[in-house]
Amino acid sequence: MNPPGTETPAFYAGIDGGGSSTRVLIASEDGSVAGQGHAGPCNPNSVGIQAAAGAVAEAFAAAWNATGFSHTAGRSAHPGANRIAAAFFGIAGFTAFPHRAELQHQLGSLPWLAGARVEVDNDLRIAWAGALGGNPGVVVIAGTGSAAYGRTHDGRSDRCGGGGPLLDDGGSGAWLAAQALRAALRESDGRGPTTALTAAALSFFHAETVLEIAGRVASGAIDRAALARFAATVLNQAEAGDTEAQRIAQAGAEQLAELADAVRRKLLPEGPLAVSLTGGLSSVSSYTKRFQQAAGNRMPGAKFLPARYSPLAGAIALAAHLGGARHPRALIDAADRLAPLGTG
Repeated sequence: MNPPGTETPAFYAGIDGGGSSTRVLIASEDGSVAGQGHAGPCNPNSVGIQAAAGAVAEAFAAAWNATGFSHTAGRSAHPGANRIAAAFFGIAGFTAFPHRAELQHQLGSLPWLAGARVEVDNDLRIAWAGALGGNPGVVVIAGTGSAAYGRTHDGRSDRCGGGGPLLDDGGSGAWLAAQALRAALRESDGRGPTTALTAAALSFFHAETVLEIAGRVASGAIDRAALARFAATVLNQAEAGDTEAQRIAQAGAEQLAELADAVRRKLLPEGPLAVSLTGGLSSVSSYTKRFQQAAGNRMPGAKFLPARYSPLAGAIALAAHLGGARHPRALIDAADRLAPLGTG
């Protein structure tokens, strides 16, 4: 970073609080000074309010220090106080969390945000803003969990999915992994066909039996985020030709397509629609192709677009809009430099 000058620029903050990790990006209005911070998972339904707020605070501190503005100016009670004009939080599971007001209060009370305009919403919205650049269309998130969000030219929006790992999240990383472990369990006790997923699971989780893995999942020793990391291995096995892995990959793609179509039917029953797949699994080209084929069968004429920016860049863009930034393009460019699509 270049050392700060004598002037005190306005800063904007974008927060991507996901089910596996938390990222905060703070940038000056002209984009010349920026910093990023990382911390652990932030879904309050999984980790609770205190851990979620703690992860954001840890990432915020790292991001602010990375800007180089670590000194206290004037009589500010905190180095960042009265310097951040606006902050936008995209928090996984926020819409379904029963104590949203309390979480929103804790996040808005972070010392860096004194005097700032603050908005907290689901991470679906920042994914949409990043993937489609704020343009109308539907974005499908395929990460630790899964969901879809859409917005029209006239500002109407709707969403689908995101109901959590026990009841929903079809096609997500955790879902793919769980389906693969079920297939491995069924093979191991004679109920299911032979599959390479069994050996892959034992190797990935450093276990001697599939029942050992099941026990660690049940006890929480293997949490949702760790489970989701196995998804890439499942998709690799599908590409290698394993029948069970292919069945699971196709079923997952169909569920993601169902999400996109449900939002499309609520927002735009007729006419062309832009659709983008984002999240960690969107980097697996074979899975993206399965999704596009399945979604195309449901939505003839849909225009599939690669994601333009990361959700973190989307959060910065929404913060810029919230705070009336004069140079939103510079902020988005700064976010794209520090947090390009596919990182996190």
